[in-house]
Amino acid sequence: MRSPGVDPYERLSDGYDYRTRSRAMNVSELVRENLGGNTRDVVDLGVGTGLLWSTVGGKGPISANIVGLDVSMAMLNVAAASAPPYLRLVRGSINALPFRAAQFDLAIMAFVARECPNLVNVMNDIGFVLRDNARLLVVDYTDRCMAELAGAVLRFYEILGNPAGIDFDSRPYAYVSLDEVTRAGRQAGFMTDSVHRVQVVEAIGLEAIVGYITQSPPMGSDFFSLPVALRARVRKRLANDFRVSRFDRRLITEINCVLLTLRS
Repeated sequence: MRSPGVDPYERLSDGYDYRTRSRAMNVSELVRENLGGNTRDVVDLGVGTGLLWSTVGGKGPISANIVGLDVSMAMLNVAAASAPPYLRLVRGSINALPFRAAQFDLAIMAFVARECPNLVNVMNDIGFVLRDNARLLVVDYTDRCMAELAGAVLRFYEILGNPAGIDFDSRPYAYVSLDEVTRAGRQAGFMTDSVHRVQVVEAIGLEAIVGYITQSPPMGSDFFSLPVALRARVRKRLANDFRVSRFDRRLITEINCVLLTLRS
C-alpha cells in the first residue's frame, strides 16, 4: 500500500513522541555519557522529531554542537517547533550524507540502521565524515525482541488481508540484527567497543499495545491509509485477538546499544 516517494512519517509524526518517549528516556543516559571528553560535534542520522535531544538536554547542559539529519520533512517540521538551541536540523538522506570529511566526533543511528539497503556502504560513508577515533552509536531492537513482536505484526497484516503482499515466511518489518551491525561495522573500518542492552516498557494494556503496533513503521503507513471506520474495526479485532491469545498486557521491548570506534 505504500507508494514510492511518499513520506512514511507524514501521518505518524504528530503522535511519534508519545509512542517513543520511553525508549528515548532509556537511551538518553548512554548518549549523554558519550558527549563528554573531546566530543565537540555530533551528528544524529535519523533525528526524527528531536525527542532524544530534548530528553538528553533535560538532564543537564549540552556543550557539543548537534546536527540532526532526517529525510522526512514531516518529522523535521515537528522537531523545528521545539528544537533546543544546540540542535541544527538538516534535511537529507543517510544514503547520501551532505557533510564534509572528518566533521564529527560522534555519529548516532537510532532505529535507522534497519532502513539502510546496504549497511556496509552507509557505515563507510559515516566513517568518511567522522574524525580519527570517533565513535558510532547504533541503537535498535534485539533479535529476541523482534521475534516476540513478529506474531503481533503478522496478525495485524492478516487482519488487513495482507494488502501489501507481505511474505509471511520472512520478517514483515525492517529489522537489523546485532550480528549484522557488528559485521557491517567491521567491514567499514570500525571495531566494536561495547554492547549495552536496555529494556523498555513501551505500552501497558491491550489498547495501548494495539496503538503502539498500528503506529509503528511500516504498519502505521498501511494502517493510516485505511478509511477511519475500517481503522476502528481493525483495532478492535486486533485487541480481541490479543485478549483471546492472552497476549501479555505489558509490552516490554529490548534494545541493543552498540558503540563502535573508527580505527585510525
